[in-house]
Amino acid sequence: MTNKSEFKIVSEQFLLMNDLVKDIDIINIVANYKSTEYEVGINTDHFKYHNYKELFDSTLRNEKYTMSLLDDSMIAMSYIFDDNGDIIKHNLSFLPNYKFDLYRDGMEFEYEEEDADISDELFAKRISNYIRIDYDVKGNQEYHHSLVHMHIGVFEYSIRLPFKHVVYPYEFLYLIFKYIYHLNDECLQKIDCQYEKDIKLTANELSKFKMVYAE
Repeated sequence: MTNKSEFKIVSEQFLLMNDLVKDIDIINIVANYKSTEYEVGINTDHFKYHNYKELFDSTLRNEKYTMSLLDDSMIAMSYIFDDNGDIIKHNLSFLPNYKFDLYRDGMEFEYEEEDADISDELFAKRISNYIRIDYDVKGNQEYHHSLVHMHIGVFEYSIRLPFKHVVYPYEFLYLIFKYIYHLNDECLQKIDCQYEKDIKLTANELSKFKMVYAE
């Protein structure tokens, strides 16, 4: 429970990201980001299967990310706020590196530049963990395009999973580090946070939201 505005929560979590490096050793670089009264973070281009290699390389080269990881995968987060400091839009992306297998705790990792001309099968495998969580009224459609939703994959008809609330930066980092990189709870203590938030699902969506719904 907190009386802080959403702008304050998001801004503080961005400011403290550099402090996470000593606890979460797969973090490589925490990049500079835009911060104004109405916007925090950096947005990425729209990644699709056909443009993934080109956009990934330019995003990494130009440091258009919030955080890069040991395997050169990237995390990018962008938030837009209203006059009250409430989030009105966010775009949170995990961009897996298509040139290397995903790094997991305990693996030996040697950075060797790999030929980008890899097989379609290996390319699809390596980017299968792509995740984007959007909050946006644009295109909103009950059930199939809920206000907050998660894209899994970069294909045209990839699944969208509804989310009950907006997602804060540390919550997104926890999702990536815990469920994709399998990091243990001890090193994730600083980003294990819980907040009460407004529900963004409609009454109809909420009544059907059974698979992972829990109070």
